[in-house]
Amino acid sequence: MEAAWYGKEKALKFLYENFSDEKERDVNLGRMVSTQQRQVYKGGETALMDAARNGHLSAVKTLVKEMRASVHACVRLPQKRNTILRQNKNIEPIVSFLLDCGADVTERDENRKTSLILAAERQSHNLVELLLKTGKVDINARGNDDKTALKVAVEYDHEEIAKLLCENGARADCSDVFAAKENYNNEMVALLHKYSATATNSRPPKEWAPTSKRWGEQLWRLHSINSPQIGKLNIIFDEYYRIESTSEGGIYLGFHAGKEVAVKRFLLGSDKAKRESMCLSHCHSNRHMVKLHGTETRGNCQLFCLSLCESNLEDHLSKSAQAVNNHDILKTLLEAVRDLHSLELGHGTAPTSCALLDADDKVLLADFDKSSSFAEGQRERIIKEDLEVLLNTNIVFTVFQLFALSFLFFS
Repeated sequence: MEAAWYGKEKALKFLYENFSDEKERDVNLGRMVSTQQRQVYKGGETALMDAARNGHLSAVKTLVKEMRASVHACVRLPQKRNTILRQNKNIEPIVSFLLDCGADVTERDENRKTSLILAAERQSHNLVELLLKTGKVDINARGNDDKTALKVAVEYDHEEIAKLLCENGARADCSDVFAAKENYNNEMVALLHKYSATATNSRPPKEWAPTSKRWGEQLWRLHSINSPQIGKLNIIFDEYYRIESTSEGGIYLGFHAGKEVAVKRFLLGSDKAKRESMCLSHCHSNRHMVKLHGTETRGNCQLFCLSLCESNLEDHLSKSAQAVNNHDILKTLLEAVRDLHSLELGHGTAPTSCALLDADDKVLLADFDKSSSFAEGQRERIIKEDLEVLLNTNIVFTVFQLFALSFLFFS
């Protein structure tokens, strides 16, 4: 591997002929690293990858033609097969040679970026053209950052690459137009409109109107454009449509089967996603909790399509000049949390931040990603914790209400 890294062909041939017992296996071995390093995508590179990523074309040809190195081999980490596209030396002839030898262009890196996206990031028109000629790339594929190759080209202000991608079937949507406008590139905007990116100021059909008052403007725009569809969900992961930031990807406006929804994004299979799913599935018919309209999956993300609300109770209370004495709010919170406890579940979050108000000012309990099941002997402790966070709000409680609160929680 060291010989391949530095492009030393004579050393490569000498080592291959004299110190390799099983030549075809040994030439395709990946670099061995510790378990901890493998968990963060370190190691696994083959001699061919080392030679390619450092721009040693002659060594690459020697490894493939004379030593039968596999252009597909990467023992530990398949997502590293296209990491040579991140390098800067002599890359185009190497990629051309590997493609001629049947290299797989469909693999993704650790950020789920395709070879085409990486080529666009390098701003290499020739590389993009080489990859498109294979006819095997998914031109509209997205990485974990939700960017396509076209979106990358637009953000880098590279009109030639953007035009090449559009001519080969890349879908242009309004988020690409937004990026072009942010760069003040009118030529790019015109190019995107030419290839079917819908104008951002077009209005939805007159017969449609948003239900939400707070999010009406964003919903009008989202409804009027050619937004990407994920199953039954129409959504654009753009800051303009973001409701709130979270630790696992944020909450965005969307339409699920034509209905206005708040789309909460989680890492697929994460503990938070499992807790949210568990509570929502148990409480699907509860009138005091947000409703789950459906779920979709995209890449390594799970998308929960929830009731769209106007604000949370915390914002509602903070805007009031005085502490709020609202019997209906208290009653709703009591019933919602009590219903949750009846299912042997605790909420674990302050009600003012996780209680939402919809367009009709109805209070709905939400945010179940910190919930927990009652473990043996933990019932009273979890109920007590929920009671304490409920009391720690700006709502004014009467003595009678405090008595009722304690009675309802511990009965």
